[in-house]
Amino acid sequence: MLPAFFGRLTALFSPRVLVSGTLPALLLMGYGALFLTVLTKLPVAEIWSTGATLTTVLALLCLIALTYLFESLKTVFTQWMCGTAIWIPKSLTAQWSKDQQSERDELNNKLRNVAEQLQGLKKLQAIWSKQSEELKAVPQPAQVDNDDVVAVKDEARRYSVNLDNQYLAAVQVLIKRLRYCSAHASKEAVQAAKQELDILLQRIDRTLDVALNAADRERLAKFPQGETVAPTRFGNRMAAIDSYTSARYGMDANLIWHRLRQANNKTDAWQAVDDAKAALDFIVSSLWVHVLVAFVTLTTMPLLWHQSRAVFVSLIIASIFFAFTFHAAAMEAVTSYGRELSAALDLNRWSLLSALHLPTPLNAEEEYEIWTRFGNWIRYEQNERSRASIEYR
Repeated sequence: MLPAFFGRLTALFSPRVLVSGTLPALLLMGYGALFLTVLTKLPVAEIWSTGATLTTVLALLCLIALTYLFESLKTVFTQWMCGTAIWIPKSLTAQWSKDQQSERDELNNKLRNVAEQLQGLKKLQAIWSKQSEELKAVPQPAQVDNDDVVAVKDEARRYSVNLDNQYLAAVQVLIKRLRYCSAHASKEAVQAAKQELDILLQRIDRTLDVALNAADRERLAKFPQGETVAPTRFGNRMAAIDSYTSARYGMDANLIWHRLRQANNKTDAWQAVDDAKAALDFIVSSLWVHVLVAFVTLTTMPLLWHQSRAVFVSLIIASIFFAFTFHAAAMEAVTSYGRELSAALDLNRWSLLSALHLPTPLNAEEEYEIWTRFGNWIRYEQNERSRASIEYR
């Protein structure tokens, strides 16, 4: 037990732990000194100046202990954020899961709506292509300007694409108007209106494509690709990271990540992952520091209110404000961590295949099959025939 403790203690001086563990520890010590000063009226600054050596040693020991504590509680903090802690009532997590399911259904409906609009645009483009050919065969006077054709051209040029409105129907009306009035306008006027309509359809196509990609990225980042959802938004974003490995490659995330890290432990491929993980741990730990400060402030409200009303009000406002701020930052941090981890998997999975002496697949389907077989072999006791299905090179 002691070797493990000292091994963990030496790791406390790494840059990653200084960010994820020491900074929240310093934050907690600062709040603790403030509570100590206000509640007990001890002259902390005077004590520090009269016994600087002893006070410094005690502060460093406290900092090391708190850093070790924060590093040890990372998993617990994550469970609390994911809503999977054992002290949370099941009825509450069930309600949270229903809320998250509703949010995912809403996002899926948004994605489905954009996809349907894209299909409608393809049909409209086919109609427009056919009618454009018909307009070429319409006999047109040489020098006649038609106000309706000019109006169609101007409306198409100024049209603002809003995906919440019935824009496809509006564009279809413009096409019909151009078709009806084209026989009474010059060829140049009709051609100018046709060009504006072509540009408008291209703008709609680009807008829909951007909206579809954005909705798909949002869905993949916020929710796992399976049927179940976690009780919290943070938990679903964490589950989305593991879902990426199984949906894309057929990997079991719990089996792959550590082996992937071991296969690439001498490269800089994991620096970005470590930085993103350190930032995430710092934000989550700081969140719970402020939750603890808010709880202690409310618990000691009679004493704080009696000693200093300004300090009490400042503490409760600051702790709640920073708790919500760090909670919002945690959502972005876990998404950034997921991106870095997925990128590391995409770029380094071939080295893991080589380290495991597995054959290089010829296509994505064959790679999916290789990782699925490997996961089943590692996860369960297989019979001789199943073991023989794993081919080495």
